[in-house]
Amino acid sequence: VRDCSVQRRNQKIIEEAPSPVLTDEQDRFVRAAAQRLGETAGYVNAGTVEFLFSPDDQAFWFMEVNARLQVEHPVTEATTGLDLVKMQLEIAGGARLHGDPPPTRGHAIEVRLNAEDPENQHAPSPGAVEIFRPAGGPGIRVDAGIEEDDVVAAEFDSMIAKIIAHGATRAEARARLDRALQETALVIRGGASNRVFLRQLLAAPEVIDGTADVGWLDGLVAADVAAEYGEVAVVVGAVESYDLDEELERRRFASAAARGRPDVAERRAFTTELTLRGNAYECEVRRLAPRRYRVGVDGAVIDVEVEKLGRTERRVEIAGSGYRILSVPEEDSVLIDVRGASHRVRRDLGGEVRSPSPAVVVSVAVEAGDFVTAGDRLAVLEAMKMEMTVTAPYDGRVRTVMIAPNLQVGVGVPLLILEREEAAAPASTTDRLGFAALGEAGHEGLRHNRCTHHLAELEALILGYDVDLDRFERVIDSEGLLCADALADEAVWEREAELLETLVDLMSLFRPEPADDDDLGDHARRSTRDYFFDYLRDPGARGEGLPASFVQRLRAGLAHYGIDSLDPKRRLRRALYRMYSANQRLRRRPGAIMALLQGWREADDVALFAAEYRPLLNRLADETRRRFPEIHELAAEVIFEAFDRPLLEETRAAVYEEADGHLAALASAGTGDQQELVRALVKASQPLKTTLARRFGDASRDMRRLLLEIMARRYYRMRSLEDVAHVEADGIGFLTASYAHEGTSITLIATHVDHPRLPEAVQASAALVARAPDDHDIVIDFYGWRDSAVDDPALTAREVAALLDGTDFGRPLRRVVLAVSAASGGAGMADIEQYTYRPGADGYREEREIRGLHPMMGKRLEVWRLSNFALERLPSADDTYLFRGRAHDNPRDERLFALSEVRDLTAVRDEDGRLIGLPNLERIFAEACAAIRRFQGSLPSQRRPVWNRILLYVWPTIDLEPDEMGLIVNRLAPATEGLGIEKVVVRSQVGDFGSTDRGAPEFEILNPEGAGVTIRAREPRPEPLEPLDDYAQKVVRLRTRGILHPYELIRMITPADGDAAGFPRGAFAECDLDGDRLVPVSRPPGENTANIIVGEITSFTTKHPEGMTRILIAGDPSRGMGSLAEAECRRINAALELALERRLPVEWYAVSAGALISMDSGTENMDWIALVLRRIIEFTQAGGELNVVVTGINVGAQPYWNAEATMLMHTKGILVMAPDSAMVLTGKQALDYSGGVSAQDNQGIGGYEQIMGPNGQAQYSA
Repeated sequence: VRDCSVQRRNQKIIEEAPSPVLTDEQDRFVRAAAQRLGETAGYVNAGTVEFLFSPDDQAFWFMEVNARLQVEHPVTEATTGLDLVKMQLEIAGGARLHGDPPPTRGHAIEVRLNAEDPENQHAPSPGAVEIFRPAGGPGIRVDAGIEEDDVVAAEFDSMIAKIIAHGATRAEARARLDRALQETALVIRGGASNRVFLRQLLAAPEVIDGTADVGWLDGLVAADVAAEYGEVAVVVGAVESYDLDEELERRRFASAAARGRPDVAERRAFTTELTLRGNAYECEVRRLAPRRYRVGVDGAVIDVEVEKLGRTERRVEIAGSGYRILSVPEEDSVLIDVRGASHRVRRDLGGEVRSPSPAVVVSVAVEAGDFVTAGDRLAVLEAMKMEMTVTAPYDGRVRTVMIAPNLQVGVGVPLLILEREEAAAPASTTDRLGFAALGEAGHEGLRHNRCTHHLAELEALILGYDVDLDRFERVIDSEGLLCADALADEAVWEREAELLETLVDLMSLFRPEPADDDDLGDHARRSTRDYFFDYLRDPGARGEGLPASFVQRLRAGLAHYGIDSLDPKRRLRRALYRMYSANQRLRRRPGAIMALLQGWREADDVALFAAEYRPLLNRLADETRRRFPEIHELAAEVIFEAFDRPLLEETRAAVYEEADGHLAALASAGTGDQQELVRALVKASQPLKTTLARRFGDASRDMRRLLLEIMARRYYRMRSLEDVAHVEADGIGFLTASYAHEGTSITLIATHVDHPRLPEAVQASAALVARAPDDHDIVIDFYGWRDSAVDDPALTAREVAALLDGTDFGRPLRRVVLAVSAASGGAGMADIEQYTYRPGADGYREEREIRGLHPMMGKRLEVWRLSNFALERLPSADDTYLFRGRAHDNPRDERLFALSEVRDLTAVRDEDGRLIGLPNLERIFAEACAAIRRFQGSLPSQRRPVWNRILLYVWPTIDLEPDEMGLIVNRLAPATEGLGIEKVVVRSQVGDFGSTDRGAPEFEILNPEGAGVTIRAREPRPEPLEPLDDYAQKVVRLRTRGILHPYELIRMITPADGDAAGFPRGAFAECDLDGDRLVPVSRPPGENTANIIVGEITSFTTKHPEGMTRILIAGDPSRGMGSLAEAECRRINAALELALERRLPVEWYAVSAGALISMDSGTENMDWIALVLRRIIEFTQAGGELNVVVTGINVGAQPYWNAEATMLMHTKGILVMAPDSAMVLTGKQALDYSGGVSAQDNQGIGGYEQIMGPNGQAQYSA
């Protein structure tokens, strides 16, 4: 007897045997009734007799007889062991049944698995069977009529399978059936099934206790059988939607990369609106790792880990719980099965109407809220002078308009959002889901270990994933450091070192300039970025044809994504997409990396860093030197603090230890050579003022005199002090001495005094002034001492000025200096207060611009050479003095001057004696650059001074080999990039007592626009620095645009004899037109009258000591952007004629804005340009050699000339392209404005790395 009470619209859903509501007696009764009915009717075959049973009345009613097997017959087979179909066939063949029917064994339950949608009134929901893997196990039987890849047709029965469970008891059978339903994997693309609904029915109390009648199921509504895990389904649906969108982005990237123009949009977060059972959920998704995502929904932030086991299977972990997921994306939804619970999560495709190509918006025909029908005009775009009408793809209402007229848009950019009119969200059938629990559980660990969380975020950022940078940087800013709670944790250091190694490995693939050491073995001097772009063009080539060292770098970078092969699989392509995204993201937002390095710099025991970290930090400093100077400076600081400072401190401590020994010897009467000890203390390279001052209190009278003499001689080491004497006035000891300077005799009066007694010392000094010769100028130094430094130096300055004004010295003084040390301070110069006063009409006025600097130190640093400038002292580090200067005669001439003292030249060498570095010099230089960079950063880019100078005064004698000096200079040069440094001047101490011999040469180091370092030895200049002349102002104006003036270029490539430069010694003789011929001219730079400079250039090399002579042509962008008209074309033609006549090659340094566009000249300019083109063709066909060096942007006519000169089969010349140069017929901005297709910048249109080099049009990159 089978019970079929659970029905929907008379369609049986659950069948079981025996019936749970019949007693054994009733069971036997109804069996006997059915048997009698068959016998009476004489029916022979299988048949099914149906009865209605009323539990209330305990009565049966006959319904019908079905002369066949019913769908639920497997239940009978399971409980009796019979094969009814087999028996039916046997009877049809004439066999007979023998014996009694077998007894019922155990309990069996059957459900019908149908392709229908319980949430849509169980309507048929046919589709393609994507997955069908029925469960098995003890007591489970599945009778299926379809398999995977079959299609459930809408025209036929929607039943997919019957699942039957048999057990010893009803409870066991029901449990087995529930497990089987849970483990059955069924996904119908475009359709749905009732599998979850069946599980819910089995769990219903009415089914469990057997009280469900034939009308019970029809009384249920969808809300009563809502599926479980809806929150998980929404989260997984958001992740699946993200993956679909990311795959589209990755394909766009691959397509662009194949054309040599890789580009990725700045991806902050993926947002989508998902709908589940009538409730809409706004989701924000970020990918943090190959398997990790972060989903924001309804204010909850949920971390998700997804492992893809196949095309549709997932293993998902959320908030510590694991889920088995089946996911099938559909056109506008994702079918998600969570632990057997199925959900159709509908995706809002946004209705985005996108631009079909790069274009300019001509007009917008709709506004938000407008209703449109399919085919209505939405907007008009223009591309390449052709208008395109964007029409509505379907009926709908405009939700958002995202464009405006004259706006430039790229391909695929959303123009507006159009909602389908019929796409109104269905009414919600369930309560809104809550996600707070998933978010709280997932972030519980964050409260316990913020450092680990921050490092995971940083790793995602470095690898190019979707970190919320705004939030991340706000958190870092609020906490100060990346791992403020774990600065001394060695495990944290190791983890951070791993991240820095990842960063460096990836950055090494995007170096824009060729390596200085040509470590790629590429004599064509291409950069790793060039090779990476080459690789992206065809990853299927597996790096074939690229340098082995680059491929090794590429493998190292990919290893951080878990990729160990260059086989072009999907995982590799995804890693390349992320790798490029990482580079783009870091270029814009390097703050998180800096936070990590700041933590290393501020760690108390930074000096305990493992030795193996130094190579990593050196690599980081090298990779960031040009691209990220702020990161480079931090890395250099960490290197200094961790590895170099201990060495310098050791050297510094040795100097102080030696000084203490000398002082102890002086204090012991009769020991040692007193003058030799004084001499050694005066020569000591470290500041001793505070060290000497500490000994005054306990020193004897003679020792105090010696200490005072040492102080005075150290300050006046540039002068030869004569007639040194020690005198007393009013009980205070003074030193007097004299020296001569520039024909003037000067008397020095100096004393050491406790600061509270300063007024007494000032009064006492007045008496000594009266004793000085009348023809001597007077300078007074007060070397003060107090317990602690003052918080307000300005107050001390005012008090001392008032004290001097109130003292009658009897005659004007040349100047007065107060230098105060504090017992609580350190020994460095920064711990000494220095005030300088000079008399004026209104009394003694402090020279505020040199506060903190003794005038004699200012002499040593040649501050006097800045007398033509009004100076303002700016913040800087110890031993560095930064001034902002404005020329008195030209306020527009504004510059920065950084003056630094280098007291130690201790060299770091490797085990083979090779020079590694000069830590103190490099440190001081870096601090000078950092001070300039900080000030420059506070100004708008267009107002930053770009003709700045650094002076390094080096105390020890420079004892380096020329190649070692070149190594240091080339290492330091990149730090000046972007700072507008005109030159670096290095002065070295010669002679005794640190005196400066103005006859000794100084070194002048130039690196104009990073084009090449030149080191010149020159005689020190005896006159003040002059303000900029007209020519220099032209050079400065060009430098603000990152352009090198042609005369500076000529000076760079023709260094004088003795200059250490990257070019051989050379000479240049300028020429200009006399009629139609070129003749030599002698005139100052910048006096050219056309936008072209021509002349004869000769370079003297070891191979050609007699010199190699060429005809030089150089464009002058300081005049009309180098535009071309008759004057320029006539000089070019004359130069070609001269070269042909003298059989000399032509060397053309090209930069030009193309043909002159002017109201004063018309098409004749194009006629002249055409004539030059003809002359170039005739010159090269006659065997002439024309080499072109593109030094900037070449527009219009100039690229045509360059091509005719170098790119044809008969031409002998080569095309060389300097960094940031390009050849374009039309610039990017003009192309974009006209709606044309253009690359990301002019270099992408016609630069060396992406176009001219790979295409073979340019042979070399300078």
